[in-house]
Amino acid sequence: MFSCGLTRYPWRRFVVLTLAAGAGWALYAGLLGYLGGKTFEDNAWKGLLLALAIAGTVAITIEAVRHVVTAKRRFP
Repeated sequence: MFSCGLTRYPWRRFVVLTLAAGAGWALYAGLLGYLGGKTFEDNAWKGLLLALAIAGTVAITIEAVRHVVTAKRRFP
């Protein structure tokens, strides 16, 4: 909001886009919770293991890319 005010972004457009983003986020979060709950309602530990595996994969991928980029900068 601060940057929109600083750049004199039109407030009506800001409000419309903010409402659209909020509705999209609420729909995404609600559906994710509903579908995740239905999928793992009998075995919640499987959902936990899947979430940890996804988080670990994302973290390792980010660190691997960061390592490659840093290595390329050191040895051009």
